[in-house]
Amino acid sequence: MTASILILHSMKRNLFILLLILSGLKVSCQNDSCYHFQVEYLMQLNFNGPASYEAFLFFNKSQSLFEYKEIILENESTEIEKDTELNKKITIHDKSLYCIKNNREKNVTTELVRGFNKNEFYEVEETIPTIEWTITEETKKINEHNCSKATCNFRGRNYTVWFTTEIQTSFGPLKLNGLPGLILEASDDTKEVILYAKVAKQEDKRIVNKQSGPKIISRSDYKKIIAEGMKKFEETIKIISSRMDRGLKTSIQINPTKSIEMDLGL
Repeated sequence: MTASILILHSMKRNLFILLLILSGLKVSCQNDSCYHFQVEYLMQLNFNGPASYEAFLFFNKSQSLFEYKEIILENESTEIEKDTELNKKITIHDKSLYCIKNNREKNVTTELVRGFNKNEFYEVEETIPTIEWTITEETKKINEHNCSKATCNFRGRNYTVWFTTEIQTSFGPLKLNGLPGLILEASDDTKEVILYAKVAKQEDKRIVNKQSGPKIISRSDYKKIIAEGMKKFEETIKIISSRMDRGLKTSIQINPTKSIEMDLGL
């Protein structure tokens, strides 16, 4: 009988401790240790052919996280299109997860970017960009939300977005921030960058700060890395071209690399 009472007492004590832990987790998620809202977007980048991405925006009052990753089918890890016997077009899909973090209290944006080498990544830090928006009188409904139209020019692209003040936030997808409401649709005038929200809901997601990861660099350092990488790439192409058979006419064309942010100030 005594043993049974001790076991029951122990179970009650463990249950009480568990409830305290869960209660503490719930309380902690009511402050800025958690994102409180989640938006799922479908994003399409039409640079060298269309590519679809699943994207998520998480935010609270002071911080946000935008993540995106290319949607790849099982048989699409590598596509090879044979044009002629001598020419082949090879498209390799990117399986990387990219993210953009904003912290209003520190006034810092941190973006995970790829370097020129396959496995080379950096976290580029900069002051949160200030965007000059023009809010128009045009309105429409998106997913039962009343939306207003706004336009801007940001880093080489002219964007048109639709946002709703029914969901209060100044954060948005990519680095499109500063509006008095949530962006539900966005596209640039070339239709190379397109986003639209599929689901928007209140949901807590704990903020996890990594202890270690890619090297943190400034935006000016990132510009230098891109410029040096392009220079080395062009030099390599010239060396390959010079070593080819002199009787063989060759034409090597380097197409400019397209990205979401076209204006890097290079």
